[in-house]
Amino acid sequence: AFFEGKVMVDDPRLRFRFNGTVDLQDSIPAFQFNASVQYCNLRAIGLTRDSLSVTTEVKMDATGRRWDDWQGSMRVNSIAFNRGGAHWEIDSVLLTAAGSEKNHRITLQSDVAAGKMEGNFRPSHLSASLKKFTANYLPSLFAGDRLPEEDMDFELTLNVKEHPLFSKVLLPGIESMGGMELYGRMNTGRNEMSMNLRLPYVVYKGVGLREFRLEARGDGKELNTRASLYDCIPSSKIHLPVNLLTAVAANDSVQFRLLSGDSLSGTYIDLPGWLACAPRGYALHLLPAVAEITYKRWEVKHNNVFFFSDSSFNEAFVSLENEEQ
Repeated sequence: AFFEGKVMVDDPRLRFRFNGTVDLQDSIPAFQFNASVQYCNLRAIGLTRDSLSVTTEVKMDATGRRWDDWQGSMRVNSIAFNRGGAHWEIDSVLLTAAGSEKNHRITLQSDVAAGKMEGNFRPSHLSASLKKFTANYLPSLFAGDRLPEEDMDFELTLNVKEHPLFSKVLLPGIESMGGMELYGRMNTGRNEMSMNLRLPYVVYKGVGLREFRLEARGDGKELNTRASLYDCIPSSKIHLPVNLLTAVAANDSVQFRLLSGDSLSGTYIDLPGWLACAPRGYALHLLPAVAEITYKRWEVKHNNVFFFSDSSFNEAFVSLENEEQ
């Protein structure tokens, strides 16, 4: 099929103008057009549940049947969102793709975010490749799953600026967010991975989180993960000034330790343990631990085990003491 010309839609829910060509005759489709979305009620056409509308201009010059072989660029200009009397704008978003399957590159440029993904990868197989990587350390999680045979080796960077659009439109429940920094590299052939994520601050449904960092390293033998949070305020009565979670995954088990709060704040948690994985279930072992919540102290004794199978809770052996009892 081949189309060249103009298309106009004038509907109370959508006002749309299209001018360009769409060529589906070859094995690799080609798109070259300009489109103007003068008004689009996203709730009326079933894309959102609230009364959100958008206007924008789109310019496309690209070829490809799917994301894996997409080449070219798409620029979206003058993006405006409206909800009730509130109004948010983005100047432009430019998405480009180039290279071959063995050396693919996708870049994002915008006044609110910038990023790049480069290397040997297929976008449609990213989720399956992540499963394949994790299965090297925790094979029982994916017992019976079909994992991809091909390997990927790519690098990813993403920087998101602070903008009310994310908290007001794209991420419901988030009241404010101070941007995001992400860097990662993965080689599924060698089962190696490194990742660094930073969120300066997030307020989600009244819970404040400040200076969150996530670091992960996989060397083919162990997958080490470290998550730290400088400050957490879950309520007006609880303040957790220091939070750290470390985990090491290998040979179908995860050893972890959670440290949260301090004695001065009246809330302190030291919770170590390990999770054993099996094809049909899990066993969560809690090692001796201490929890002090609003100056009430609890201690977890030896031999605490929780058993799960088929996504259901089966039984538990628990020894928990409160010094006030």
